[in-house]
Amino acid sequence: MKKICRNGEIIILDKVYLHNNLWGEKSGSGNQCSWIESYTNKNIKWKTSWEWKNSINLIKSFASIVYGWHFPWGWKIKNTKLPIQINDIKRINTSWKYDLLETNDGILTVTYDIWLSNRIIDNENPDGEIMIWLYKKGKVPPIGKKQKEVKIQNSVWELWVGLHPEFQWPVFSFIKKENTTEIKMDIHQFINEIQHYDNNSFTYLLGIQSGIEVLSGKGTLSTTEYLI
Repeated sequence: MKKICRNGEIIILDKVYLHNNLWGEKSGSGNQCSWIESYTNKNIKWKTSWEWKNSINLIKSFASIVYGWHFPWGWKIKNTKLPIQINDIKRINTSWKYDLLETNDGILTVTYDIWLSNRIIDNENPDGEIMIWLYKKGKVPPIGKKQKEVKIQNSVWELWVGLHPEFQWPVFSFIKKENTTEIKMDIHQFINEIQHYDNNSFTYLLGIQSGIEVLSGKGTLSTTEYLI
């Protein structure tokens, strides 16, 4: 069982990869390692453990499974069927089941992060981003302002909309009203929701990543089922 503990390290699994993304590590002190437990029949069982202190209002890490393009690292794997024109998508089925164990309470979110563009890109900035928060712990404000509540697949979500504070692309965050550690859903329904919001429209789906953003605390995320 190989552990990856440095920023940017990856483990490739067919058309996806596990990414130990510690992009904000210099804002605090601590460490994080990620590893694959098993990969059978496309189901990924993986774990990540962290301990982060100081600057609790800043994100330290976003360890995740990545499918397709990822900002700002671009494309890591060829022939993933991405990018794809959004108009050609019918469904994007995914399932995720995980356990979250904190030995020191902290601030974090468990989320999908979806990258959209109006062109096929490599290392350029995307044109839009969707986040789907399944779990929220502590004071982690989404980007922008709350616009409304929507019902998607029998769950109620708060939709927050704003511009990325550094790069200025629009970010659409769906915050689940009740935390969950297990979900099966069609991501395309969230894309459809923002395609019709305030005349926003994007041409390509570039990538989907799924993982945990940590600001502080100590714990382990154990994924027992992940399919995309």
